[in-house]
Amino acid sequence: MPLSARKNSAEKVKSNRCSPRNKDSKPKLTVADMDEPEAPKIFVTRWVDYSAKYGFGFLLSDGTTGILFNDSTRITTYGMLQNFEYASKVNTNKGCCVEEIRLFSFTNFPDTLRDKVKLFNKFSKYLG
Repeated sequence: MPLSARKNSAEKVKSNRCSPRNKDSKPKLTVADMDEPEAPKIFVTRWVDYSAKYGFGFLLSDGTTGILFNDSTRITTYGMLQNFEYASKVNTNKGCCVEEIRLFSFTNFPDTLRDKVKLFNKFSKYLG
């Protein structure tokens, strides 16, 4: 369709939408009026659901790997597997919960996280 014909066609659509003939009628949107949705920038490429026992593991398109454990904690790594974030809920003195995020290396982390780190390593090997 020539550019001038498209322009005239677009002007007709605009004039129809803005027409004061019936004040109660809503303008009708067409597919041409809608913006094309952007593709997601980061998305889940692989996942594994062991929520009956441990939790839910995921691998994102940017290389992020993580586990959402059944006890509402999570371990996440970004790209290189040298460090990980451990997030847990912490009660404040006002009675509400706040998420506390701490950064650890895989060679130096609290002994209380040993089992979760082992699970994380198994999940990440499986997710590839």
